[in-house]
Amino acid sequence: MKRVAIGLAAIGLFACAPKSEAPATETAAACTGPLTPMAGVCTTDETFLRNDGSKDILFDPKCVWKMEEVQRTPDEVLVFRSQDCSATGRDGLAFSYAFANPTDLTVTQTIAPPDPPISSVIAYVFDIPEGKTAEDVAMTRLAAAPEAGRTRCKTRPDAMGATFQLAPDDAFLDELQKDQDGPISACGPFGYTEDSQVWWEAHGPHAIFHATGQDTPSWDPTLFVFYKRDASGAWAKEAGPASH
Repeated sequence: MKRVAIGLAAIGLFACAPKSEAPATETAAACTGPLTPMAGVCTTDETFLRNDGSKDILFDPKCVWKMEEVQRTPDEVLVFRSQDCSATGRDGLAFSYAFANPTDLTVTQTIAPPDPPISSVIAYVFDIPEGKTAEDVAMTRLAAAPEAGRTRCKTRPDAMGATFQLAPDDAFLDELQKDQDGPISACGPFGYTEDSQVWWEAHGPHAIFHATGQDTPSWDPTLFVFYKRDASGAWAKEAGPASH
């Protein structure tokens, strides 16, 4: 049986989360479908469920996009979309998502028995300290990189647009290309690699390191929306990239 390569995950919280105290958005108040149980986001919001060109990346023509709501902290949730392939009846196309802790967003792929589920981290969500930037946060992750190369790594804009890489400077990259055979990796586990799809994103109050692997992911990393609950119990959408 073929396994689908994945990134992070664990358990979506639709079934067990407490009911939302108030709609998160004005559109939720007029929603004709069910609301998510925590932030009260309309689950039929076409922003998440649209089947435009993104339909081309679905695993199977019978797969559709569905909304996921995952609790990051008691007062913050992440809403995004993932592939629902239940109509295909195919083993290995069932996925669930969760934050293992406030930083690590994981995905779990359920395989037909006797194969065990496969779990991995698909994104790391870091809070940006006051007065700092997402690039500053990325630079702190160089502490996990080999000491000899830390001062030769920097942040640079990524080809994807409003995103960036933690990557070797030009001279360092030239040396790596001459010295290494095969895909090049540098600047630690949150840095540059030619062996996988990874990038950093400045997302409102968060710096996010995305890791989608080499294959089509079961989730859409370009459509992450966070909701925060205030002292009154009301939920509101947090700031995010301009494209959102």
